[in-house]
Amino acid sequence: MQSKFPRSAVVWWTGRAWVYLRTGADTFTRLEIHTDAPMPEGAAKDFPQPIPELVAQGAQMLLSEEFRAQIQVGEDNK
Repeated sequence: MQSKFPRSAVVWWTGRAWVYLRTGADTFTRLEIHTDAPMPEGAAKDFPQPIPELVAQGAQMLLSEEFRAQIQVGEDNK
């Protein structure tokens, strides 16, 4: 079975599937999703309310930028 999320919206990290939601003009939140079954009716209750916009293009870039930012912050603490 396939997830109802567009394939381009799903990124994989630590063996789990994630999507990004736009929470502001320049802010995003990463949310774990389950891909082993279609998203059931009512599953939106697990999403922040009101439901933010799903990032359908560029999700992999957001994941890379998220961890690049963490590495840079870690380097500043040396």
